[in-house]
Amino acid sequence: MRAAPRAHNARLIVLVAVAVGAAGCPGREANEPAPRPGVHVRSFTEATPVHHIIAVPPFAFAATGAGIDRWDLRSGQAIHLGSEHGLPGERVQALDFDPSHRELWIATDAGLTRYDLDESTFREVPPPPSVLGIDSFEGAVLAAARGGGTWIGLKRGLYRVSREGDWAPTGITSPVTSLLVDGDAVLWIGTSIGLFVSRNGIATPLGPERGCDLASVRFVAVGPDNRLVAVGENAARRQRIAVASGDGCHSYRVSPDQAWLAAASRPDELLVLTDHRLYSVKRWSAVGRSLVRDGMQLMPVPRPDGERPAPSPYVLQTQGGALPDGSQVLAAAGSEVLVGTRTLGTARVGRGPVQWLRRGELVEEATGLTVACLSRDDCYIATGSRRAWRFDGDRFTPTGGGERRVLAVARAPDGRIFGMRQGPEPRRIGLAEITKSGEWRDLGLTIETPGRDPELGFARFSPSGLLWLGLRYRDPGGELRPYGVALVDLALGVVAYHHASDDAREEQKGILSIPIDVTGVDFLGDDEVWLATSQGAAQVVGRKVVVYSEAEGLKSEIMHGVACTAGGMVYLAASHGIATFDGDRWAYPRPLAIAADDIEIGPDGRLWMATDRGLAVYDGARLRRLDARRGLVENRIRDVAVDHLGRVWLRGSQSLGIVTP
Repeated sequence: MRAAPRAHNARLIVLVAVAVGAAGCPGREANEPAPRPGVHVRSFTEATPVHHIIAVPPFAFAATGAGIDRWDLRSGQAIHLGSEHGLPGERVQALDFDPSHRELWIATDAGLTRYDLDESTFREVPPPPSVLGIDSFEGAVLAAARGGGTWIGLKRGLYRVSREGDWAPTGITSPVTSLLVDGDAVLWIGTSIGLFVSRNGIATPLGPERGCDLASVRFVAVGPDNRLVAVGENAARRQRIAVASGDGCHSYRVSPDQAWLAAASRPDELLVLTDHRLYSVKRWSAVGRSLVRDGMQLMPVPRPDGERPAPSPYVLQTQGGALPDGSQVLAAAGSEVLVGTRTLGTARVGRGPVQWLRRGELVEEATGLTVACLSRDDCYIATGSRRAWRFDGDRFTPTGGGERRVLAVARAPDGRIFGMRQGPEPRRIGLAEITKSGEWRDLGLTIETPGRDPELGFARFSPSGLLWLGLRYRDPGGELRPYGVALVDLALGVVAYHHASDDAREEQKGILSIPIDVTGVDFLGDDEVWLATSQGAAQVVGRKVVVYSEAEGLKSEIMHGVACTAGGMVYLAASHGIATFDGDRWAYPRPLAIAADDIEIGPDGRLWMATDRGLAVYDGARLRRLDARRGLVENRIRDVAVDHLGRVWLRGSQSLGIVTP
């Protein structure tokens, strides 16, 4: 069967003046090699970073900006603790464990609470009295006090809170950055102006004159010899490590120079997380003074009093292999070592392979992937679950969801962003415009299917502003059924439905005979539409629909996706490989003999494919892959999308990813 004529100036009119303009996909011819610049890969499984971990075997508690995840270290099962369980607020600031009462003290953006580990319940802590002037818990730090209660450090200073909820100020009024109660019940206080020690309720500053070369403190920890180790910056903004000694400190710099991000203590050892590796800090007497390979040294710095600086009491050795990307917080208990990351959840690290403790909330209940961006750092992502996500370039926040599933998002040619959600009635889809402020403004325009729980296989605008939607729904038995395509003209407020039918009257009404099971759409030139269907490749020009099947040279009629180039090449993805159409005949290039679930063309002309072996990319001459060895969380990629900035987004069963060519 020959292709339908390709008109260049006509505009496709479907039903009541619904315009079908089609987007030319910028790019290269399939046989024209593209340059291969390096790519940057970012992978995400969690919406917010893990910024605090505490291990209380058999549990670990990971604090995020969306509550607390309680992990059972034996089974790996997780329970999310949020406001619905009694947690005040969602953005957890700090955690600490009181072993004498087996409870966690938790500071959130909304205040303090206690969590009873044995009863798995929260116990409310009264808010601070207004006379203290505490108006924010942002950046709070905690240290459970001996005998009950807690110390809480805030931007306004240090306070003591009893288990009954009585608040008392202290003499520390500078912003508190870190707290620690050691084995002798001595309170160590890190602040923005240096280190303090409190014995018997009397706080003493430990400054450079006492050998503590710290103008600000990032964190404090217990060293392998039970001495305090404080980490921060000196007056010259250089990192310093201060080790308590008598009434003062010995201070050190590290070589090679690496930022100490976090630390965790366990018997006779301090674990230190840097921006490169995990290090074990022990006493020299515990390991001997042999040459340490791939280690780190503490180099003494001069003291202002002229005394000879003390040599390092510790030896630092690398611990295990490379750390997960984005590691930033650390916890240890017994043999358990836990690392919290910015985007991938919590990792259990040791001598064997990394084990992950994560909820995978970004892809929970996902059925697809659509992406629409206002700018590089303002994007909306929908996967067909109960909420969409807004991405600010660093983290994801839920948007547009709740009781109704968010089925898709799409960017119009004029830059506006639209979202499609399941309507109040179970068989309908409602449309909303997403404003620059993030508000979902319902348009009062709905798409209706014959059954309940509709889904969208795709949502894409043509260049003239017509929205193409691939429809599916569930029948009374719960089976997923296809329902062709809906064409939405937002300017006219009109929805037109198109699918093949045995009823000749439907064709007379202007309904296009498009196969009912459509999995993808793309546009070629100004007025030519290509659809991937379960009956082959469908080409729509004007009112004419041509369906290509095995009789026209396809190896399979079940198509998974379609992509086109401005030069006139059409790609169709199937389990038997990628088919190409040049306007005259079908071909199967040898480099593209791979099974793909989805395909997209990037602005540079490269073809991106979602496969069982990672994300594949074809530049017209050679096929390459990105997989779990090259920055992805997993190899099984289900969907791929390219935003208007040229970034490639992908969805697997466990993760989302962004590839920046």
